[in-house]
Amino acid sequence: MIRFKPVLCAAFVSILLTTTCAFGQSSPTAADRILGTWLTAEGKARVEIYKASDCYAGKLIWVRDSLKNGAPALDDKNPDPALRNRPVLNLEILYSFEFDGDDTWAGGRVYDPESGEEYRGKLRLEDGNTMKLRGYVLVPLLGRTETWTRVK
Repeated sequence: MIRFKPVLCAAFVSILLTTTCAFGQSSPTAADRILGTWLTAEGKARVEIYKASDCYAGKLIWVRDSLKNGAPALDDKNPDPALRNRPVLNLEILYSFEFDGDDTWAGGRVYDPESGEEYRGKLRLEDGNTMKLRGYVLVPLLGRTETWTRVK
Protein backbone atom coordinates (compact mmCIF):
# COMPACT_ATOMS: atom_id res chain seq x y z
CA MET A 1 0.00 0.00 0.00
CA ILE A 2 1.35 3.43 -0.96
CA ARG A 3 1.09 6.16 1.65
CA PHE A 4 1.54 9.81 0.77
CA LYS A 5 2.75 12.27 3.30
CA PRO A 6 0.14 14.99 3.92
CA VAL A 7 2.59 17.77 2.98
CA LEU A 8 3.36 16.20 -0.39
CA CYS A 9 -0.31 15.59 -1.09
CA ALA A 10 -1.19 19.18 -0.28
CA ALA A 11 1.62 20.45 -2.52
CA PHE A 12 0.50 18.19 -5.40
CA VAL A 13 -3.14 19.28 -5.07
CA SER A 14 -2.08 22.92 -4.92
CA ILE A 15 -0.01 22.61 -8.11
CA LEU A 16 -2.85 20.75 -9.85
CA LEU A 17 -5.42 23.42 -8.91
CA THR A 18 -3.13 26.27 -9.94
CA THR A 19 -2.48 24.64 -13.30
CA THR A 20 -6.19 23.94 -13.84
CA CYS A 21 -7.12 27.55 -13.01
CA ALA A 22 -4.46 28.89 -15.36
CA PHE A 23 -5.75 26.76 -18.24
CA GLY A 24 -9.34 27.62 -17.36
CA GLN A 25 -8.78 31.36 -17.77
CA SER A 26 -9.69 32.52 -21.22
CA SER A 27 -7.72 35.16 -23.03
CA PRO A 28 -9.57 38.22 -24.33
CA THR A 29 -11.43 37.48 -27.54
CA ALA A 30 -11.69 39.67 -30.60
CA ALA A 31 -15.22 40.52 -29.48
CA ASP A 32 -13.94 41.94 -26.19
CA ARG A 33 -11.67 44.47 -27.91
CA ILE A 34 -14.50 46.99 -27.66
CA LEU A 35 -14.59 46.87 -23.85
CA GLY A 36 -13.46 49.99 -22.05
CA THR A 37 -14.21 53.69 -21.72
CA TRP A 38 -14.94 55.85 -24.76
CA LEU A 39 -15.17 59.62 -25.20
CA THR A 40 -18.09 60.66 -27.41
CA ALA A 41 -17.60 62.67 -30.61
CA GLU A 42 -18.12 66.11 -29.12
CA GLY A 43 -16.47 65.25 -25.82
CA LYS A 44 -19.73 65.69 -23.92
CA ALA A 45 -19.66 62.28 -22.25
CA ARG A 46 -17.72 59.14 -21.49
CA VAL A 47 -19.34 55.77 -22.09
CA GLU A 48 -18.20 52.55 -20.47
CA ILE A 49 -18.76 49.58 -22.76
CA TYR A 50 -19.10 46.29 -20.92
CA LYS A 51 -20.24 42.75 -21.52
CA ALA A 52 -23.82 42.00 -20.48
CA SER A 53 -24.41 38.25 -20.83
CA ASP A 54 -23.58 37.42 -24.46
CA CYS A 55 -24.12 40.99 -25.65
CA TYR A 56 -22.35 44.31 -25.22
CA ALA A 57 -23.80 47.43 -23.63
CA GLY A 58 -22.67 50.91 -22.66
CA LYS A 59 -23.57 53.39 -19.94
CA LEU A 60 -22.77 57.03 -19.32
CA ILE A 61 -20.12 57.23 -16.60
CA TRP A 62 -19.28 60.93 -17.02
CA VAL A 63 -21.35 63.74 -18.52
CA ARG A 64 -20.02 67.27 -18.99
CA ASP A 65 -23.33 68.83 -17.91
CA SER A 66 -24.33 66.27 -15.29
CA LEU A 67 -25.93 68.97 -13.11
CA LYS A 68 -28.83 71.26 -13.96
CA ASN A 69 -29.60 73.98 -11.44
CA GLY A 70 -27.50 72.16 -8.85
CA ALA A 71 -29.38 68.87 -9.22
CA PRO A 72 -28.44 65.79 -11.25
CA ALA A 73 -29.48 66.03 -14.90
CA LEU A 74 -32.46 63.78 -15.60
CA ASP A 75 -33.62 61.79 -18.59
CA ASP A 76 -36.40 64.36 -19.03
CA LYS A 77 -36.76 63.88 -22.80
CA ASN A 78 -37.64 60.19 -22.44
CA PRO A 79 -40.92 59.38 -24.24
CA ASP A 80 -41.97 57.25 -21.25
CA PRO A 81 -43.06 59.64 -18.47
CA ALA A 82 -42.24 57.00 -15.84
CA LEU A 83 -38.55 57.13 -16.86
CA ARG A 84 -38.09 60.91 -16.94
CA ASN A 85 -36.91 61.11 -13.32
CA ARG A 86 -33.91 58.83 -13.67
CA PRO A 87 -30.48 60.48 -13.67
CA VAL A 88 -28.55 60.65 -16.93
CA LEU A 89 -25.36 59.61 -15.15
CA ASN A 90 -25.04 55.78 -15.27
CA LEU A 91 -27.83 55.61 -17.84
CA GLU A 92 -27.47 52.69 -20.25
CA ILE A 93 -27.45 54.19 -23.75
CA LEU A 94 -26.10 51.21 -25.74
CA TYR A 95 -27.49 47.71 -25.41
CA SER A 96 -27.92 44.34 -27.12
CA PHE A 97 -24.90 44.63 -29.42
CA GLU A 98 -23.56 41.32 -30.69
CA PHE A 99 -20.16 40.70 -32.19
CA ASP A 100 -20.55 40.28 -35.93
CA GLY A 101 -16.92 39.56 -36.73
CA ASP A 102 -14.42 41.78 -38.53
CA ASP A 103 -14.35 44.34 -35.65
CA THR A 104 -18.11 45.00 -35.98
CA TRP A 105 -20.90 44.80 -33.38
CA ALA A 106 -24.45 44.98 -34.71
CA GLY A 107 -28.08 44.37 -33.81
CA GLY A 108 -27.97 46.77 -30.89
CA ARG A 109 -29.91 49.83 -29.86
CA VAL A 110 -28.68 53.36 -29.14
CA TYR A 111 -30.58 55.72 -26.85
CA ASP A 112 -29.98 59.47 -27.16
CA PRO A 113 -30.92 61.15 -23.86
CA GLU A 114 -30.62 64.62 -25.46
CA SER A 115 -33.57 63.89 -27.76
CA GLY A 116 -35.24 60.93 -26.06
CA GLU A 117 -34.97 59.00 -29.33
CA GLU A 118 -33.83 55.40 -29.73
CA TYR A 119 -32.10 54.09 -32.83
CA ARG A 120 -30.75 50.85 -34.21
CA GLY A 121 -27.02 50.78 -33.99
CA LYS A 122 -23.78 49.41 -35.32
CA LEU A 123 -20.32 49.75 -33.79
CA ARG A 124 -17.06 49.33 -35.69
CA LEU A 125 -13.51 49.54 -34.42
CA GLU A 126 -11.33 51.44 -36.85
CA ASP A 127 -8.28 50.68 -34.72
CA GLY A 128 -7.65 50.00 -31.03
CA ASN A 129 -8.48 53.58 -30.04
CA THR A 130 -11.09 54.72 -32.58
CA MET A 131 -14.67 53.49 -32.88
CA LYS A 132 -17.43 54.45 -35.32
CA LEU A 133 -20.97 54.44 -33.93
CA ARG A 134 -23.68 54.37 -36.58
CA GLY A 135 -27.20 55.15 -35.38
CA TYR A 136 -30.01 54.68 -37.87
CA VAL A 137 -33.77 54.38 -38.23
CA LEU A 138 -34.63 51.52 -40.62
CA VAL A 139 -31.47 50.79 -42.55
CA PRO A 140 -27.89 51.97 -41.96
CA LEU A 141 -28.21 54.24 -45.00
CA LEU A 142 -30.70 56.38 -43.04
CA GLY A 143 -28.55 57.43 -40.13
CA ARG A 144 -25.59 59.27 -38.70
CA THR A 145 -22.08 58.19 -37.76
CA GLU A 146 -20.01 59.49 -34.85
CA THR A 147 -16.38 58.79 -34.07
CA TRP A 148 -15.54 57.95 -30.45
CA THR A 149 -12.05 57.69 -29.00
CA ARG A 150 -10.83 55.35 -26.30
CA VAL A 151 -10.00 56.90 -22.94
CA LYS A 152 -6.69 55.57 -21.62
